[in-house]
Amino acid sequence: MLQSGSTTIAISLETKEMIRRLGEKGETYDSIIRRVIHKAGM
Repeated sequence: MLQSGSTTIAISLETKEMIRRLGEKGETYDSIIRRVIHKAGM
């Protein structure tokens, strides 16, 4: 279910799995993606 202020993006199942592997138990995809973006210097 989408939270208020959320959207969906189309990604491959392979990409979804890669993102999941970057996360910690219980971490949201949003948190994982934000952390990766921050580390990239954006």
